[in-house]
Amino acid sequence: LFFTGFSIFWMISASRGGGIFWMFGLLFFGFGMYQLVLVHFWKAHQRRNTHYTLTNKRGLIATDSMFNGRVLDSCPLTEASTVTLKDGALVSIYFATKTIQGSRGSYTRDIGFEDIPDGREVYAMIRQVQEDAA
Repeated sequence: LFFTGFSIFWMISASRGGGIFWMFGLLFFGFGMYQLVLVHFWKAHQRRNTHYTLTNKRGLIATDSMFNGRVLDSCPLTEASTVTLKDGALVSIYFATKTIQGSRGSYTRDIGFEDIPDGREVYAMIRQVQEDAA
């Protein structure tokens, strides 16, 4: 909010001096608006289009993406699977990792059920699946 507000103030002040120097503030204004608005809408869109399923052998994550179409990630749940719980108002449970190859090299991303309201119950069910797999 401060970043966006300051960029507006800067563009107004620079425009009073004449010329096109004020247009350099558009870059900062655009970035600020992205941080204020678009990030929240994008996260809401992702949550709305992601569905989680837990079976007696695996966790399934179905995503309907604007860019990639429909994607289904299937992660087996064995007794050796490392399950981590990220507690909060909405709970996230991670039980796999995925290596992603980017233009600047590869990086690892945690895979699991993110921001679910009944996360502690799901965590207990995942632990039960692991015990049954043993």
